[in-house]
Amino acid sequence: MEQNKSAILQMLMGERGNFECIRFSEEYRKTRKKSLDKLLEFEKQLKEYPQIFELYKEAQTAADLEYVTYAEELYKEAFSFGLAIGQEVFNR
Repeated sequence: MEQNKSAILQMLMGERGNFECIRFSEEYRKTRKKSLDKLLEFEKQLKEYPQIFELYKEAQTAADLEYVTYAEELYKEAFSFGLAIGQEVFNR
């Protein structure tokens, strides 16, 4: 990606502005791996209690959906705010 390429062109060409293009830090990857390892171990032990395991899966699905919705709301607000700042700078 060219350093001086317009952010709008980068978004248009699919180089930025979507989840697949985010370069997550090593710290995040380590934290995510630890979290997933703990969840898998928890699920493994919880499978001994089918009713509780089912309730856990339903709660996890609801929490995942909540997080996706939350992240989308943050992204929309950040994008909108960024445009507002750009417009304000342009108009001065």
